[in-house]
Amino acid sequence: MNKLSLNSTKIKIKGANFASLLEELRKNNIKIKKIKKISSSELCFCYPKKHYKKVIAILNQKCYTILEQKNNSFLNFLRSIFLKPAIVVGIVFGVLLNFFATFFVWGINLYGDDELKPKIIEVLKQHSIKTLSLKANLKSQEIENILRSAIPEISLISVSFRGCFVLIDYTKRTDVLSEFSSAKNIIAKNDGIVASILTNSGTALVKPNEYVKKGQVLIAGYTEENGEKKECNASGQIFAYVWKSATIKFYETKTELIRTGNFVQNYEVKYKDDILFKTQNEISYEFYEDECYTKYLTENLVPIVINYKNTYELKKEEITKNFEDYKNNLFSQAKMLAWEQINGDENILEEKTETNFVSNIWFVTHYIKIKEKIS
Repeated sequence: MNKLSLNSTKIKIKGANFASLLEELRKNNIKIKKIKKISSSELCFCYPKKHYKKVIAILNQKCYTILEQKNNSFLNFLRSIFLKPAIVVGIVFGVLLNFFATFFVWGINLYGDDELKPKIIEVLKQHSIKTLSLKANLKSQEIENILRSAIPEISLISVSFRGCFVLIDYTKRTDVLSEFSSAKNIIAKNDGIVASILTNSGTALVKPNEYVKKGQVLIAGYTEENGEKKECNASGQIFAYVWKSATIKFYETKTELIRTGNFVQNYEVKYKDDILFKTQNEISYEFYEDECYTKYLTENLVPIVINYKNTYELKKEEITKNFEDYKNNLFSQAKMLAWEQINGDENILEEKTETNFVSNIWFVTHYIKIKEKIS
């Protein structure tokens, strides 16, 4: 934040002949910044706080209406703190304490399966990895190796440092038992046109060049001998020609919400979970979207953060686009999405892209023909 924004006042006024007003302010050596004409009768600008009385006098003299006026409240908050000696002493002490605290571990946070937490805590104690340990004696990779070798149930683990805290993120190993199971019927996994059939046991219910749908029985779990059906477990392989496809929609005319450039900022200053200070500027926009971000003033023993929320004004605007200008890009997108369905070892037999226009919407579909096992 620059010097002007820290020591300036933002004001919104209503009236006319703004050029005359701005000229009058400049004649009085009042530096005006961030001038924005909101409408034919509304103007917004920033001026130095020290000229507050002079600006108000000029506005009153020229009969302007003040709609809104904002000072930098965060700066006022800081000033109110530093005008109190006890708070200043506390801050100085906190800064010094914060400096010395950086040499030690003040907490170990575990993120993962609760069943493993007691084991991890016990292993850490055995290796003297605990609160108030010197950070210089701890290495992320060494802690990972210790825990991985001591606790076989851990499959993945990551150790990192955030200020004075050790963060341990881990995943419990999952043992997958592979059991043989045979179904009485073999079912189609995908739609397709049958290319070849190999039946080891059971009865094939489909033929080559026949179209089948996902879930359809391909090989039934029975055989026929002398006119009698005997149950068995179906076994075999069926390959089919399958089309993989992906579709992209393109609107020739579409109403979208776009930013106007106006926004309102709110923020809160927090120490741990306590809010020390926050702003509450009202939002009067009909359409808007929020954008939040956080700045860390300190990350150690005294974790002070500022959470910002910018609320941007949006307006509806009808956008018209020419399909031909975006055609190549849409074809590429559809093709890329279709190829994401291919494992990489299939034999590509055919590719094609088709377009279809229905009521203001273009549909771009890319097809890939492959031969795959569907049994």
